[in-house]
Amino acid sequence: MNKDKNNTKKKIAIAALLHHVKYFWQRANRTKGLNSNQAWEFSEPFKSKFESLEFFSDNAESYLQFITNMRQNPSSMQAAIINMAHNWATGFNTKNDPSQTESALFLHSIFNKLKVQDKEGTKDYIFKLKKLTLAKDSIFPTTINDTTPKETYYDLWNQFAKEFSNLPTGSFNGFLISALHLLQKYTWCIPLGSEKFIQISLFEHAKTMAGFASCFYKYWKKNPATFSDNNSVIKLNAGIDPVLMCCIDLSGIQKFIYDIVSAKAFQSLKGRSFYLQLLLNNMLNLILSHDKIRQTPANIIYNSGGMAYFMLPNTTDVKEGLEEVYEQIKDFVWEEHKGKIFPALGWVSFRYEFPSHQGIIRSNQEKGITDLGQLWRQVSILTNKQKRCRFNKLMMNNFDEFFSEKGDMATAAQTNNICYVTGEPIIGDGGNIGEYNTDKNIPVLLAVEHQTKLGKKLKDCNFQIQSEGKDDKLFHTLNRRSNIVASQQNKYDYLKKNSTAIFSYFNDTNFLNPDCVDKKSGFAFSFYGGNKQPEMPDPTSANGLKNKTFEELCAINQETDQFSKLGVLRMDVDNLGLLFKDGFDSHHKSFSGYATLSFLLKLFFSGYINTIWKSKGIYKEHVSILYSGGDDLFAVGRWDALLDFTTDIKNSFSVFTGRTDLTLSAGIVIVDKKYPIYKAAAFAGAAETQAKEYKNTKLGHKNACCFFNEVVSWNEEFDLVKKMKTDFVSYIHKKWLSRSLLHQIQYYKTIKDHNNQVTEREKKAKDFSYIWHSAYYMKRFGERHNKQPKEVRDLIHTIQKGILTLTDFCRGDRYLDLVAVAARWAEYELRILDQTINLS
Repeated sequence: MNKDKNNTKKKIAIAALLHHVKYFWQRANRTKGLNSNQAWEFSEPFKSKFESLEFFSDNAESYLQFITNMRQNPSSMQAAIINMAHNWATGFNTKNDPSQTESALFLHSIFNKLKVQDKEGTKDYIFKLKKLTLAKDSIFPTTINDTTPKETYYDLWNQFAKEFSNLPTGSFNGFLISALHLLQKYTWCIPLGSEKFIQISLFEHAKTMAGFASCFYKYWKKNPATFSDNNSVIKLNAGIDPVLMCCIDLSGIQKFIYDIVSAKAFQSLKGRSFYLQLLLNNMLNLILSHDKIRQTPANIIYNSGGMAYFMLPNTTDVKEGLEEVYEQIKDFVWEEHKGKIFPALGWVSFRYEFPSHQGIIRSNQEKGITDLGQLWRQVSILTNKQKRCRFNKLMMNNFDEFFSEKGDMATAAQTNNICYVTGEPIIGDGGNIGEYNTDKNIPVLLAVEHQTKLGKKLKDCNFQIQSEGKDDKLFHTLNRRSNIVASQQNKYDYLKKNSTAIFSYFNDTNFLNPDCVDKKSGFAFSFYGGNKQPEMPDPTSANGLKNKTFEELCAINQETDQFSKLGVLRMDVDNLGLLFKDGFDSHHKSFSGYATLSFLLKLFFSGYINTIWKSKGIYKEHVSILYSGGDDLFAVGRWDALLDFTTDIKNSFSVFTGRTDLTLSAGIVIVDKKYPIYKAAAFAGAAETQAKEYKNTKLGHKNACCFFNEVVSWNEEFDLVKKMKTDFVSYIHKKWLSRSLLHQIQYYKTIKDHNNQVTEREKKAKDFSYIWHSAYYMKRFGERHNKQPKEVRDLIHTIQKGILTLTDFCRGDRYLDLVAVAARWAEYELRILDQTINLS
């Protein structure tokens, strides 16, 4: 009996996932409907596969017919669940399938209609019909007039059907996980249907539908009386909340990544950021696989940047399971990290009501909610409340451990056994990373040793393998083993020993082949920012290479002792929370729409960021991405390469979104190569905060980069600074200008800042003497250079005029700020140029 129940749930999840794939087939075959012959032709690629699945084998053909027609006959409970799932995913009560129109052939970018400060985009961008890769030509949108797709629907369908035959059939989980990723690979760029849903990805809708359907089925089995049959149409009774909107948020992750005190710590940084991704994924897996919950990855709406939103059935046993697994997660995180990281969990029950064609969200738990933005905001608020009472139960149950001088932490703190990386006392035996350095013994926390091993292995590896259980030879968290593997042979060797693992390729969507067919394991791909790192020769390493240290990242030439400065970058999207809560108008605000936006952000920050990094040799040699996910990034590198990298990210993001008002702010600090990374990262965070506080009535708010201790707007100002810097470097290198100009400009900027501080502190009238002094200096400087080329004389005159007058977008005092940044930038660049010349 239990087996039959379980199979019904599996069938509903698969049916919901695959139902809208028929639109893919229809467009490939240029049909607008499915008659009986066409339905048979559409389902033919799936038939043999379903016959191999245990839960479909008894009636695969009839169930395929059900998948193609399920929403036309809501009189059965299964069909009613699928119909509800579709309506809830879109936020509309659609009795009939969306019409297929020519304008719906391409997925329109969801950024087009996203409201930023109550304004939508001015252009209409679409995505090409390309399978998912990280190539710019495949995933960047274009205008409709520029679209000449090389891969048509027909080509895509044939490739999809061919790869579908490679899906594993040994287990439901293996099949579902592999099918989810295969669908994403081919249907991410296909719109759901008509004009109404032109910005919703077919894949994100299918996945969201599967999540809702699974929730509805479990809720119905536990509460059958909440559904009623009215004229052969089964519906959920009024006033019932069948679903929970849940959020789990790892607070403290940014500080955790860089809160380290040792020069040797660089080797653990990459492993620490990757570990956080593993930790969140394993938390979600633990929640979804709990005996009282039993849901699938299709329930996850958003998972990136240390935060995840997901849906669960609103049943008593599910909420009990959530409480149980949450305590288990908190206990684990405390034992591992002693409060540095905290997992906050919150949820809100909700329902859709359809008084008209468009739905309204209501909640019995939180009154006043009427739409998805308010639901998203409220679950975030409840999750944040958990952070104010973190570990309260642990403290009550383990008072002596927290506060007694005889507790493990207090005892360890009294010894000299301190972690070389984090500065924390080592409880127990601890670990050692000496084998990864020239030093023989470097004591660290055991977790740090594991993270260091992870970071070391990442540079050589192409995919990870995860399975249940523990293994002392492998990295494991929350009863889930992880192995980072380099070659296909390693993968196959491991596959023989672990029949139910998940094999996930890093940043590579070619994850299926005929060898997968009869396996119980699942196969997938994952986007991870910074999988590859700058390397240099190392004869002691197995592959002859090693990750560069901070000092080696800064090197101008690896064969000399010439070094530059280290740059530290922190960067993220401005007002992202508001975009999710208020960026969608009522027509486009839906779970499928949110999932589409989440995917595109993750595609850029976790995926395409690697393509940017690979695009230039200087990035591959001198920039290390330590963390990139959700909407933010943490990177280090030689200061000049990092600054260019930051600019490329900003420019690429504008092209990817098709918007200049959807902005990024960044903070960059430049320090000595031996400067403590935790302090530099904290300063970079403060610089990023300064950038987000930028306000200008003409140029807009935020959308800025703070570097060389000055906030510069990406709009207009940065281009002026960069051009001025380039001119300074060029003319000084050609001996047309004296470097004294750079020093003098910065001198007047210093006087200006000092005068302003005195004015503010002593409440005096502003002293503008620096303006006249600097203008006079520029005039005399110009007279001394009146025989230089015209472009030099023009530059001097431009600076003199800019300091005295109002330019197109700034006053003279602001102009002096910008020229001073350009002068400082030029000074740093000239130092590298000088050392390069000396080396040659």
